[in-house]
Amino acid sequence: MKYIWKSYISVLLIISLTITALSNVAGAASNSTREVKASDESSVEKSVYSINASISPDITAKVKELKKTVKREAKELQSENSKHYELNDGSFIAEISPGSPYYQDNEGEWHNAVTKLTDEANIYKTNVKISKAFKNSINFEKSDFITKKSSNYRPLQVSYDAVIPKVYSDGYIVRKNNSTVKLIPLNTTSVTGSIYNDSSIQYTDVWKNTNVTLTVLNNAIKEDIILKNADSPTVFSFEIQGLDETLKTEDLEIQSPWLIDQNGVIKNVEQKFRKEGNKKILDIFFDPTDLKFPVTIDPTVLTYTNNGIDNNIFFSGGEFTPSGNTGYSGTGYFQLYRYYDGLNRLNYGTGSIDFYAYPFPTNGTKVQFATLIMKYYGNGIAQTIDMNYGFNPYPYDAVFGSMPSTTVQGTEGFLSIDITNPIKAWFSSYQAYNMNSNIRFNFSTNSLNSSYSYYNWTPDYAKIIIGYNVYAPGTAAITSPQNGTIVDSNYNITWNAAIDQDDPQSSLKYNIQLSTNGGSTWSDIVPLTAAGASSYTYNFSSIANTTNAIIRIRPFDGIDYGSWVQSPTFTIKHNTVPNAPTALNPGSTNSATPTLVGTTTPALNWTFSDPDVGDTQGQYEVLIYNGTTLIRDSGWVSSSVASYTVPTSTLSRNGTYNWQVRTKDNKGAISALSAKYYIKVNNVPTVNVTSYTNGQQVTDNVLTFTWTYSDADGQAQSNYQIQGSQDNWTTVAYNSGALSGNATSFTTPPLASGNWSFRITAKDGLEWSAAATRSLVLPNAYEPNETTAQAYPINYAQNYTSLISTATDVDFYKYTATAAGIEKFKLTVPTGLNYDVYVYDASMNLIAAGIRGTGLAEEIIYNVNAGATYYIKIIGVGGSYNASANYGFSLNRQAAQYTTTYQYDANGNITGKTVTITN
Repeated sequence: MKYIWKSYISVLLIISLTITALSNVAGAASNSTREVKASDESSVEKSVYSINASISPDITAKVKELKKTVKREAKELQSENSKHYELNDGSFIAEISPGSPYYQDNEGEWHNAVTKLTDEANIYKTNVKISKAFKNSINFEKSDFITKKSSNYRPLQVSYDAVIPKVYSDGYIVRKNNSTVKLIPLNTTSVTGSIYNDSSIQYTDVWKNTNVTLTVLNNAIKEDIILKNADSPTVFSFEIQGLDETLKTEDLEIQSPWLIDQNGVIKNVEQKFRKEGNKKILDIFFDPTDLKFPVTIDPTVLTYTNNGIDNNIFFSGGEFTPSGNTGYSGTGYFQLYRYYDGLNRLNYGTGSIDFYAYPFPTNGTKVQFATLIMKYYGNGIAQTIDMNYGFNPYPYDAVFGSMPSTTVQGTEGFLSIDITNPIKAWFSSYQAYNMNSNIRFNFSTNSLNSSYSYYNWTPDYAKIIIGYNVYAPGTAAITSPQNGTIVDSNYNITWNAAIDQDDPQSSLKYNIQLSTNGGSTWSDIVPLTAAGASSYTYNFSSIANTTNAIIRIRPFDGIDYGSWVQSPTFTIKHNTVPNAPTALNPGSTNSATPTLVGTTTPALNWTFSDPDVGDTQGQYEVLIYNGTTLIRDSGWVSSSVASYTVPTSTLSRNGTYNWQVRTKDNKGAISALSAKYYIKVNNVPTVNVTSYTNGQQVTDNVLTFTWTYSDADGQAQSNYQIQGSQDNWTTVAYNSGALSGNATSFTTPPLASGNWSFRITAKDGLEWSAAATRSLVLPNAYEPNETTAQAYPINYAQNYTSLISTATDVDFYKYTATAAGIEKFKLTVPTGLNYDVYVYDASMNLIAAGIRGTGLAEEIIYNVNAGATYYIKIIGVGGSYNASANYGFSLNRQAAQYTTTYQYDANGNITGKTVTITN
């Protein structure tokens, strides 16, 4: 059963899961039925938990989040349900709990509630600060107590009085103010309880297969009735003394019970009040169908704060009010649910929590933050919870504001809700009337499915963590502008945050002002910045030029301003826009004579200039038109380069276009657009070869090519070029280079025999034409070449073939070195023959030779001088020849790479080196 006192006391009966699960249902703050075994009765008198010894986890977590530390406990601010701490920065944090986690002794001093049970026979020995509630209930004299065998257990350090029997059938008593209730269980065995822990007594097999545990909480007597199996009773009866059929007095109330089994199934528990003669009997009973045992009955007694504490923060969590046609509710829990009843009517369950307060201190205190912490149990489905809040007594039960919806998961957990704004509004509202007040938080849900489902809440684990302060903030330190700063338009004012003894820097706002006359007069730049700001961007464009500007800044913590701090004097000078770009090219300002451009992706160039010395181009924007139609807008391009390359697929051949450009300087000022400049995209010239035919076998190794040239734009030929390849353009074997002029014929030097591909291109002054081609077969026309005077001219990178046709045949070739360096001559020899090669300078001095054996190719590398003539002689060795098997050769420039490798001894000294030449 649950007894609750406030201005009334309610009692809620809950059938819970198991002893372990019970501690979850009851909430983390409740010290519920943990299985902590004691070896003997004396352990009841040993304190296992003292709030004085440590700060609560909720306060610890919040202080850590704030990156602060606790300086001291502010005992002068303590109340029956609140504790206050001063932090290292001078701010305060308070934990406001429902019920009475603290108690007053007979001298009126506050202490942390201690739930330890003490044997009445030993009370005279105790040296603890006994609560006023206990002291008022007895005459505290040694002679009042009897032996341990016939004595009871009593909690001495909580805000209420209780008598816990050693024999369960004697019944237990709860007292608060002028109300006393005694519950005597009926039809039980005469079982003596054993010590479960310092705060709990356990009674075994009180009813058949049913155990009971009575536990002292800070603000409750918690009774756990554990039904072990299906043979346990389904009806439990109690004689009630001190209540009538309404089950309530001015201070006490017994509410409807409910249960939860091992699988988490919750069912209604019925109760019936009856009389037997002069006795008042309360029966509770339930339907065990489909329940999974064990099942635990969890009655809990909650206490509420008294009135009459002045000039303190004073909260009481107390009234948890559900609504709807069904569901389970009480001081331990309320439920949010949604279901269809038998008439297909949709019913909803809602809940509310009230916190009570007296006038909040008005000596400069202000709220920094407030958080409501609650525990909930899910039904396996995540739900959206809607919230609003109202104040009482003025206006009574009015809804002052809504709060953002909160999503809770389908499993159990703790919910942390930001209630800073409601708390601030609450204090502002009721303080104006200097009266007692409460704030009510209302919870509801519309997101549950249509079948019966619910959300359990545990408002007996509900508390408010609130932070507040009393000090004005310190001063900021301006970091910009500084002396010598020149400001034009948008400028970022920066500062180092002020330090406040009782506010985090992230909560401070700043008032910023400007003087343009050295501090004689001031005007707001911004009345208050965003919280936590350390910079502010302001547009000075409307401020007149001055060399005598000053910024000043002061912090604001929500109530008080800090002192002003001023910047050094700085200058406001407005930027002049850049000039319109000039010297655009390519292009003509006359649309009738556009400038020809030789590509569809030309680079458009211009000149940037600015009246302000030192300003540079920061961005540009190029616009391209076809007539009056805009076909390309580059957008603003961040670049100091005064050039833009037109993207592909923008311009077409033979098209005429116009373009213009505008720029921004490095301070963001935009120039006017330039004049329009006109361009025309060039037509590529055309070349047709008029000499030879494809595949023709010519009779000479010297070729004369002729061609025709035409250009749609009427431009004359400015250049031409002839190239040849012996390997289908893998390499170029002959290249005339780009030759100037308008000639339409060209004669090559002697070329190697074999299959050749040729191409001829011409240029119109802007672009080269497509290649006109010929495929020809050249003869072996090197003979006679038996002497140096008859030596056949050869070129680099061509593949030559010829014959040693008789035993006395000698072939001479010659060439002129194009540059100094290394060259390579490579000779391939027919199978079974032995040919050698010799290289001479112009004076017939031997430079290099390849004299390998039969069938082996020769490859020689040698140095040459630029412009020098060299002779190549190829002979058959020992009369070796073949009148039908060709030898082949090629001449190439050679690049040599030198690699030097050093050798070292064990001490790292160089002992030698190797030079490798790689061709």
